[in-house]
Amino acid sequence: MVDLIGLANALTDITFNVSYDEVARIGVKKGFHKSEPEVDSSELHKIEGSRKRVVSQGGAPTNVIFGARMLGLKTGLFATVGNDEYGKAYVDYLEKAGIKSFVETADGPSGVCYVMITPDKERAVVSNLGVSVVHKYDLSKVEGAKMLFTSGYEIIANPTNVMALMKHAKENGVKLSLDMADPGIIEPIREHLSELIKELDVLFVTEEEAEAYSKKKPYEALEELGQICTVVILKKGAKGSVVRHGGVNYEIPIVPPAKLVNTNGAGDAYAAGFLTGYLQKMPVQRCGELGAQNASKVCEREEAHL
Repeated sequence: MVDLIGLANALTDITFNVSYDEVARIGVKKGFHKSEPEVDSSELHKIEGSRKRVVSQGGAPTNVIFGARMLGLKTGLFATVGNDEYGKAYVDYLEKAGIKSFVETADGPSGVCYVMITPDKERAVVSNLGVSVVHKYDLSKVEGAKMLFTSGYEIIANPTNVMALMKHAKENGVKLSLDMADPGIIEPIREHLSELIKELDVLFVTEEEAEAYSKKKPYEALEELGQICTVVILKKGAKGSVVRHGGVNYEIPIVPPAKLVNTNGAGDAYAAGFLTGYLQKMPVQRCGELGAQNASKVCEREEAHL
């Protein structure tokens, strides 16, 4: 029995600092994500190999699940890893954190994510997903959880299997939560998102994602999504966030970090804090405040979670 269970592309994050020129040479833009075949892979590995690196277990839902565990929830994770050192380290990490593992092993390499921190402490991301996109699980294992959380990245990676798990969870009384994840992936999964949003209890979107999905300005998009989904959180970066519930908007200011290291994982930390409060039946405004506090703490760290 768990409070919150995640469905993640299991990625090992390799985080290092880069200049703006190096990001351009690799072929990725600050604030955006690309897969390794879309960039200059040799340049990526040349730069990565010359830098001090921080290696940690990630993937957006994994960060959320880990953060919620640190805040006291009972958590679990669906994920797939390869039979390699990254995969073994991933499973060990979950076990040490007290996260119930629903991790499967598949033939092939584990997923890796290169997180490049620019001088303004923002990030550019390149991923090599490996077997992390398999998502072939025993659906019955989600039964009994209070909530299932995943993101748009998992849907675009394997829409058939991920949507099957979400549907099974809903049919068995499990609440659903989703982070839309990236404005660039919305069009390919629009049909799945339209189907899923009607079933969601909590939806997280950035301003860019809200506009990309609704073709409207962020607050207009928030109002529209709020008519479909029970709770919608509009994330505005340094401008804070807005929680919409019952036709009411609750403006949530940011909590400035004591010392900004980078913003990698801030959105996931916000979701961890919000969902922890939500599953403990706190008022939605307090959930948003808890999310902002948790995000601030993560911005003080090199890792994408506490």
